[in-house]
Amino acid sequence: MKYDIKKIRAIPILDIANRLGLEFNGKNKTRCMRPERHRNGDADSSLSYDSKRNVLHCFACGLDLDGVELVKQVQGNNFREACQFICDNFNITIFPQSKLKPQPKSTTISLQDKKRAVNFHKALVTNFDDLKSRGKIPRCWTLKVVKDLQVGFDLSEDCITYLHFNEKCEPVNIRWHKKKSITGHGGTIFYPVQALYSTYSKNRLLILAEGEKDVVTLQSMGFQAITCTNGAYSIPKDISPLSGFKIIIIIYDHDKAGEDGALKFAQRLSEDFQK
Repeated sequence: MKYDIKKIRAIPILDIANRLGLEFNGKNKTRCMRPERHRNGDADSSLSYDSKRNVLHCFACGLDLDGVELVKQVQGNNFREACQFICDNFNITIFPQSKLKPQPKSTTISLQDKKRAVNFHKALVTNFDDLKSRGKIPRCWTLKVVKDLQVGFDLSEDCITYLHFNEKCEPVNIRWHKKKSITGHGGTIFYPVQALYSTYSKNRLLILAEGEKDVVTLQSMGFQAITCTNGAYSIPKDISPLSGFKIIIIIYDHDKAGEDGALKFAQRLSEDFQK
């Protein structure tokens, strides 16, 4: 069974205390359940009602009780039994576990983020020559590749942005260069995955680079290139889109992460596409 904890914790704790038979004085205080922890064993009423937090608090020993914890203290119940007691007494619906399974999480970005990506792309296209002259983007980049890959530039962050797509050509993430991604959309995929399914020829060399910036640079120079979207150590679960390419060259950074990541990917290619 599944309990609606938010509804349970919203029940006024004084009502729960009343169902438990606890008695309060005029100041909404009752006796603490742990007098042995009070100085000199003081058993006077010390459990006070905190209306802002909907809890009972003892200033003598620090005991802090919400409704569930109060039931557990008074009746000696476990968590599930305490929840059951409150649900039974306050008519809170209990659901079978199967009916509260979480809904599948959307993997595509929100409409608001799609609009942001469009604005980032427009900013880069509009200011392409200026950004290139100021060294904000590589001088070798071509406008055609920038448009094909929908690369953008966040003027407020002074940063290049990359729009990631899935195999259905649905936008699934925005990546700020060496900064951040949209929360919850940082899974490892190939970039640009749409090129693997549409424009890349399997009879030509394919370069596996370490980042999106390298991919845009290599494409601008006429090469076919992809990257994994979470860095040198990342590999997508499904690498089947690489099947059939005659030659794949891995070009990662010349550091420990790059060397280890390249070796890891080479081993995966060898395992999945033994020839």
